[in-house]
Formats: sequence, C-alpha cells, structure tokens
Amino acid sequence: MTKRSIRGALRSIVTSTTTCALLLACGAFVGADILESRRTLERDLTMLASVIASNSAASLMFGDSESGSIILSALRAKPSVVSACIYSRAGTAFAVYPHRPGNRGRPPSRAPRPGMRFTARDIEITQRIVFDGETIGTLFIASDMSDVVATMKRYMMAAGAILLGSLLVALAVSSRLQRILTDPILHLARVADRVRHGKDYSLRATVAGKSSPNEIALLTSAFDDMIAEIQQRDDELQRRRGDLEEQVERRTTELRVANVDLVGARDEAQRIADLNERLSLHKKTILDTAAEGLFELDENGVATFINRSAASMLGYSVEELSGRTLHDIIHPDDVRSLPVTACKVCSARLGASLRSGSAFSFVSRGGTTFPVEFTTSTMPGEGTPGVVVTFRDITERLAIERMKDEFVSTVSHELRTPLTSIRGALGLLRSGLVGNISERATRMLDIAVTNTDRLVRLINDILDLERISSGGVELHRKWTTATELMAAAVDVVQAEADRSGVSISRQDDHTALWVDSDRVVQTLTNLLGNAVKFSPSGSMVRVSGQMKGNGFTFSVSDTGRGIPAEKLESIFERFKQVDASDSRDKGGSGLGLAICRSIVTAHGGRIWAESREGDGATFSFTIPMKNVISAT
Repeated sequence: MTKRSIRGALRSIVTSTTTCALLLACGAFVGADILESRRTLERDLTMLASVIASNSAASLMFGDSESGSIILSALRAKPSVVSACIYSRAGTAFAVYPHRPGNRGRPPSRAPRPGMRFTARDIEITQRIVFDGETIGTLFIASDMSDVVATMKRYMMAAGAILLGSLLVALAVSSRLQRILTDPILHLARVADRVRHGKDYSLRATVAGKSSPNEIALLTSAFDDMIAEIQQRDDELQRRRGDLEEQVERRTTELRVANVDLVGARDEAQRIADLNERLSLHKKTILDTAAEGLFELDENGVATFINRSAASMLGYSVEELSGRTLHDIIHPDDVRSLPVTACKVCSARLGASLRSGSAFSFVSRGGTTFPVEFTTSTMPGEGTPGVVVTFRDITERLAIERMKDEFVSTVSHELRTPLTSIRGALGLLRSGLVGNISERATRMLDIAVTNTDRLVRLINDILDLERISSGGVELHRKWTTATELMAAAVDVVQAEADRSGVSISRQDDHTALWVDSDRVVQTLTNLLGNAVKFSPSGSMVRVSGQMKGNGFTFSVSDTGRGIPAEKLESIFERFKQVDASDSRDKGGSGLGLAICRSIVTAHGGRIWAESREGDGATFSFTIPMKNVISAT
C-alpha cells in the first residue's frame, strides 16, 4: 500500500472536491439549457404544424394536391425542416416537401401514428388534420436538431474553460492551505521521534507560528501534557523500583520461614479435595435416582450429563447418550430439522434464561413419540454457556384429561335434554296455561326458571368451550369489515344495555378481515355483555378497532369497578371471576372469557385485559396481519 503525505492528501481533497462540484454545476446548467432549447424547438414545431394543418384542410377537402404543395413550400422559411408531407384520409401521400431530389429525410410512404418522436438527428411530429370535428388527413413534419447540437457544443466549451480555470485556482489555494496545516504537524512528529529514540522526556513541542489552527495547537498542548505525565511517572517508577527490590528481599526471607508450613497445608488441601469428591458422587447419586428425566447440554447441544431416568424414558443407556448431540436424537423430524441454536429445549443461546412447555413430544429409541412437560434453565455464570433440561412423561396425565373432557362433554349433553324439558314445563306452569297458581308459587316458579336458564347457559358454554378447545369446531372464514362485526355485536347487546341504562359508543373502521365472523361476533358480544353488566347506569361502553403493530386490534372499554392487577390473567381461565358472587348476582357462568380466548387463539391472535381497580377496564384482542387488508 502506497503511503501518501498529508500535503498530497489535502491537495487531492481540494482538487477533487472542486472538480466534482464544478462538474455537477456545469452539467446541471448545460443540461438545463439544452433541455430548454429542445423544448423551444418542440414548441415551435408544434405551432408550425398546427398552422399548416389548419391551412391544408381546404386542399384535402377539394383534392387539390398542388395547393397542398404550395402550403408546404412555406416551410422553406424554416431551414431546420428537412421534410414534410400531407397524407390523405387513407394514409397515402397527398403533397410532399421538398420537391428537389437529394434532400435527406424523405417522409414515410404511409402516414405515421400521431405524436412526436426523436431520432438520432431529427425530431418528427405527426398531427391529424381535422375539419368540422372529423379527421380528413394527417400532417408529417421532420426537423433536424442542429441548433440544439450547436448550443450543446458552445456550452460544453464554456464549461471546460470554467473547469480548467477553477482547477488552477484550487491548486493555488490548496498549496497555501497544506503548508499552514502540515508544518506544525511535521514539527510535532520530529519532536515525538526525538523523544522516542532519546528517551528525553524533558523535550516539549511548541506551535510553529501563530497561524496554526486551533485543533493543531490543542494537539500540541496535549502532547506536551502527555510527555510531562510520562516524565512524572518515569521518576515515580524509578523510586518504586528501589522499594520493590527491598520488599523482594524481605519476602524471600519470609518464604523461607513459611516453607516449613507448606507440607501441612498440602495435606489439608488433599483432605478438602477428597471431601469435594465424595460430595460430587453423592450429588450424582441423588440426580440419578430422581424420577424426572434430567440432562445437561453444552453450547453445541452435546450431552455432558444425563441421569438414568432420562435415559430410561428415551430407551437408551446413560453411556449411549453421553457425549452425543441430543437435539438430533430426542426430537421429531420437524423440530430436528431446525438448528440446535433455535431449539426451545436444547439451545443455550436463546434470550429467555428459563423456558418451559407442555405441548411438546420426544422420540424414544424405537421411534415412538411421547408427550413431555419440560423446563430448560440456562446455567448461570460467565463461563461456557450451557443448559440443564428436566422433563417428565405426561402420557398418563393427558389420557386422564381426555377422559375428564369426554366425561364433562357426555354429562353436559345428557343434562341439556332434560333441562330443556324442565325449562319448558316450568314456563308452561308460570304462564298459567295448565291452571291458575298462587302468587307465592309464581315467585317460586320464577326462581326455578331463572336457575334453570342459568344451568342451560352453563351447559351450552361448557359444550362450546370443549368443542373449540378440542379443535372440533372448524372456522368458516370469509372477508368482512370490522364495522360489520362491531355493529352485529352491538345489535345483540343493545336491548340489555337499554334495560341497564348504559349507552354504547362504536368507532367504525372499514378494514377488511379474513375471519369466522360468527365467532368474532360471539367474542365481541361476550366482551360487550360483560362491560354492560358491570357498568353503572348512565355510563358509556366503547367498542373500537384499529390497526396496531402486527395486526388489527378490537377494544371494549367500560367505566365499571375495574379488575385487580393480580386477576388480569386468571379471569380468562374457566370458572374464574373477579368476585365469587358474580355468578350468582350477575348471572354469568364464568366461561365467557375462556371461550373468547379459545376463539381468538384459534384465529392466531391473543386477548388481554388492562384495568385499574375502581377505574373501569379495557379488553382487547388482535387479528394477525396476514388476515387483514387495511382500508387505506
């Protein structure tokens, strides 16, 4: 690599900067003038074509080609016109200019399409000849661009002269500037070289002349301060060297005395090492006898430890798995195809230091998959990264949960039919169709009907939730707008809102969504119903939707009693409510928000609540961006 001096670099910078600026300026001016000349030529030629076209209309109407030639002969006053032609309605030549042979640019034999075209040397314009709104012919005129070319040459010569003169001035200015900047730097470099070779820290650099820039003066001052500090430290180092030699002599004497105790200390260290080894074996025995599977992986996913329970569940011995990459052994094909650094179980480099999951499967030696619940912990400290993974086989637990779900579903189905019959019978009794009943009996029947309705709603919610959670309900997606979904939900709860004295405000948004509209309306209806139910009379409930982040967000806000912070997550679980008395006083089943979460999750979104106790609540859920077309 060739080294360049500061002077040469400054000269190159000034010269190249000046050259670039001038080239840009000259290019801009020349381009603008040439463009203006070209536009003037286009404008003149267009006006000329319009005049000739209007004058030649009569010749075309009467078929007088000689008159048309006389009209075209007027183009001799425009030397730049090289050829012209009037074409009949059929597109054949009617009158041609020039008449003398040998001129370049003979017009086409057929009428070209109307418009303006540019060739290498000419500009051509074709215009319709119109009489009483009807096209009766075509006019073609071709003109050379000799004026534009001449203008271009003149401007380029002028730009070259300006560029040359400016470069000479830039060279003169840069020569003066480089001397002002480089002389103090060269002086500073010579002083630094003398200090380096002579170890003479008493030397100081001074600014050469008063015309030196402030930055170089600051650099020189900093250099002087550095040399002064080095000199001070050198003196201190010499002083401490003497002290150190004295301390070394004293320490040597002390070590001779301490050597006598070294043998005893060595025996104590051996005793501690034996104790640590016994403790390590004891810990290993505890880990091996644990019922849960446990293994340790380094940063590359290689097993550095695995207990007997883990090896047994995977169908291997401990020796077969030790030292192997477990990511390639324990995962199904879809997870095994991922790099180990992206594996939620085996990666030591993912952001979360503690990860867990229950919807996961491992593969045993025979190729059989079994569901597991795992926890992955990143090992603390600043050493080599690694993870410790614990897992358990949850096959039996999932089977019990499936049996429970099937039992709940079966019982709910079996209960719904008799409850429906009971509800109908109670309704008939209360209506008086089977005979008059006393006022006291009517009150008892009202209580029975209310509780029967509550049981029917509870059973319907349980069945609905089980179908959604088990994947038994297929989403019937279609394109609809957010406004239509909100309007449908408001219509459902409007009557209840009127009875409660609560008004509903809706903020329309016409964004298109690819969703199961019935399920989304069901979600909005549940949220609006809860908001109306827990809002005081005279208040307002607001429902809105807008694009946010990676999707479309619906929000339902109320001014009710709010939700405690510790219950903002648990309210989305089954039979969980803010107050245990809500199920009795408000008539809810405790499953509405759980159903909402299942529907939103099935759409690939998420649902959450925000609230301050005593200051209302806002429930929001998202529809992912891939299912959204913005209204804008």
